[in-house]
Amino acid sequence: MTKDRSKVISECRKTLGKSFKNHHFFTHNEAQAETDKRSELWKGLEQSCHFIQNNNKIHYGELSPGCKSCVEGKWTCLFIGGKCPNGCFFCPDSQSVDRAPNANGVEFKSVQSFITYLKTIGSTGVSFSGGEPLLYLDLVKEYCTAIRKEFSSTMYIWCYTSGLGVNEAALKVLKEAGVDELRFNIAAFDYDLSKLSKALKYIPKVTVEIPAVPEDFSRLKTLIKELELIGVDYLNLHEMSLTSHNEKELGLRGYKLNRLETCCNVHESEMSILKIMDFAAKNNIKLPINSCNSLYKERISCNAKIKVAAKLLDLSSRDEITNIGLIRTIGMAISRRDLNLIKKKNTMSDAFFDKRQGLLYASPQILLNILDSSPEIVPNVGIRYDMPIIVRPNSKKSEFFVERAEYTEMVELTVNDLRKIAEKKYDQLENTELLDFEVVPNGLDDLVI
Repeated sequence: MTKDRSKVISECRKTLGKSFKNHHFFTHNEAQAETDKRSELWKGLEQSCHFIQNNNKIHYGELSPGCKSCVEGKWTCLFIGGKCPNGCFFCPDSQSVDRAPNANGVEFKSVQSFITYLKTIGSTGVSFSGGEPLLYLDLVKEYCTAIRKEFSSTMYIWCYTSGLGVNEAALKVLKEAGVDELRFNIAAFDYDLSKLSKALKYIPKVTVEIPAVPEDFSRLKTLIKELELIGVDYLNLHEMSLTSHNEKELGLRGYKLNRLETCCNVHESEMSILKIMDFAAKNNIKLPINSCNSLYKERISCNAKIKVAAKLLDLSSRDEITNIGLIRTIGMAISRRDLNLIKKKNTMSDAFFDKRQGLLYASPQILLNILDSSPEIVPNVGIRYDMPIIVRPNSKKSEFFVERAEYTEMVELTVNDLRKIAEKKYDQLENTELLDFEVVPNGLDDLVI
C-alpha cells in the first residue's frame, strides 16, 4: 500500500460526511492481508488476461469495439433521459429526474447539435444510456438513425438496457436505426436471461454488462457458462462505487470500502471480478470478460477524454499536455532589466512575458537555457496545471469549442524538478505531489484499502 491509510480514511470521512459511520473499513492488518490476496490474484492472471494502461485495466479475451473506443478516449456516452423505475440498490444515479439528452455535462437540443459535438471531439463510439434508454425509444431511434446516416460504419453505436421494454418491436427499431450492440444489465431483473436470445436475432452484438455484486459471485460462475452457450458476445463487470444515491443501501450490506482518487469503492466487488476471471481461465471459458473497474474509470477513461479535448486547443510550445491530459504551464518571475539581458543571450521563440504578473512563460528547456546562461539570475520558477473543457457558446449556434479552466494554482518549482520535467523523468521528481498531474499511477501498486 503506497498511501497512508489514516489519510485515506480521513478523505473518506470528508467525502461521506455524516454517513461515514454507516460504512466499513479494514483494520490495518486486514488491509495488508487483502492487498496481498489481490496481488496474488493479479499475478495468477498474468498468463490468461491482458493488462493494459499501466495495469489500470484488465480484460480476459477480446474487448468489444465499443470498449476499445473508450480506452482510446473516443467514446461519448449520451444520457438520453433520466428516468428508470427499476430501483436497483447498486445504481449510482438518481433515476427519478428527467433531463434533456446530455453528454459530459453538455445538453443537446437537437440531433444535429450532438453530431456537431461528435465531430468536434472525434468520437468513434457512441452509447445511449439513461435512466432506461428504451423508455425513450423514439429519441434513441431519432438520434441513432441520424448518427448512422452521418458517420456510416465509422461510428460504433451501442445501447444500454435493463431489459425493460425489450420486445420484438423494440428490437426491430434498434436494428433499423443502426445499433451495433445491445448491453443488458441482467442484475436489474434477477439475472433473467430470457431476452438475450431474442436480442441476438436482431442486434449484431449482445453484451451482458452488470455490477459485480459480491454476494452473487457463486451465481455468476454458473451464469457465465449459460451466457456462453446462449451466444452472448461479451461480459462486462463493473466495480461497485458509492454515490449519494446508493451509499445508504451499500452501507446496509456491510461492504468494505477502499479509496482511490475521487470515490469510495466496494473492495469485495473488485475481488469478485478478479475471481470470475480466474474461474474463466481455469475452466477454459471462451466468453470475453472485461473489468470496468474504478481504477480504469478514474485514471484512464476520464483522462482520455481530457486528452482528446486538450488536443483541440491551439497550444503554443510553451504549454505541454501531460500524460493524464492536463495542460502544464511554467513561468519564471523576472525583472524587466533581467529580461532585456537574457534576450541578448537566448532565443526566446514562443516565450511570453506577462508584464502585469512579471512572469516569463516558456518551455522547460528554454527556461533551463536561460538559467544556465545567466547564473546571476536568481531562479524563481512556478508551475500550474489547467484542464481543457468542451463548452458550447450561450447562443443559437451549435458549434463547440474548448477552453482552459484553472486546475491548480501556481506552485513553486525547483530548478532540479524543472530539469526532470524537461527530461521527462517524472519518476525522479522531488515534489512527488506533481506526479498526480503528470503520470498515470500503476494500478496494482496504488491500491489502498
